[in-house]
Amino acid sequence: MAFIKDAAFLKNGEVFPKIVCPLMLRSIRCQILTFVLGLSSLIASGIVVAEGVYGRVGVNLDQATDTVFMDINCDSSPQVPLYGCGEGTDGHPYRTTGTFNLSYGLSLGVGSRISPQFRVELLGEFGRTPAFKGRANYLAPSRQQSVATELWSDSLSLVGFFDAPEITFFGVDRIQPFLGAGLTISRNQIKTTKMTFPFTTTIVRGAKFTDIGWLVTTGIAFPLGEDKRLDVAWRYSDAGEVRTRPGRAHVLFNSRTRSPIDLNISTTRAKLEIHSLSFSIRSSF
Repeated sequence: MAFIKDAAFLKNGEVFPKIVCPLMLRSIRCQILTFVLGLSSLIASGIVVAEGVYGRVGVNLDQATDTVFMDINCDSSPQVPLYGCGEGTDGHPYRTTGTFNLSYGLSLGVGSRISPQFRVELLGEFGRTPAFKGRANYLAPSRQQSVATELWSDSLSLVGFFDAPEITFFGVDRIQPFLGAGLTISRNQIKTTKMTFPFTTTIVRGAKFTDIGWLVTTGIAFPLGEDKRLDVAWRYSDAGEVRTRPGRAHVLFNSRTRSPIDLNISTTRAKLEIHSLSFSIRSSF
């Protein structure tokens, strides 16, 4: 379900988009969406005139938080749930828990300053390819039940920044702290998932899924001459969901004494949350 955006309306001399958010979006996402679209409407209407345009190029180190894959519906029908309903040996519902490895990505952005303290930026991030290693919870912890896959993730974000007054720190002038928040559209592609058990191996097909998320960031900008800055920032990103593809999955017998079994499985999903450390050069045009 897409959000509904009515025609812009005038309120206290300013133009704002009138938005009805869908139930599937969290309230904080809805608030960020309202802010971003409102800011875009102001710029597009000419009420706010950009004072300076800049470009950005950088690299990110990304670490996802602990990730949990579960069925969307543990008793789905006619498709078979991959995990199913019930409680594992760890006291939680049947699932896979694990982590994505530390990865890096590239970032490219273009932004515009709309006042001395505020700027808005369109930021693209590409090339996150972390591997996932985890464990299912069907069997006793000492038994083999490993789960492995890989992820490819790209994102496009619209971010609003507040630049604090410049300070002098350890003799370095023009250091500028900043805060930011924005809306993110992520395309997350999970590759083939391999679940290895003592007697069988289950192969689940990967899939692409595009989802809406949000981010918050804070950092420090260091001067590199008159028109350039080095931005060092921490960021938390709600990058939406990762989903496996419904349909055919294969169950292979490790002993190879039996023919593989095909299953018609339903979708599984996991929430993707990422902490990032970014280093980028911001240069005015």
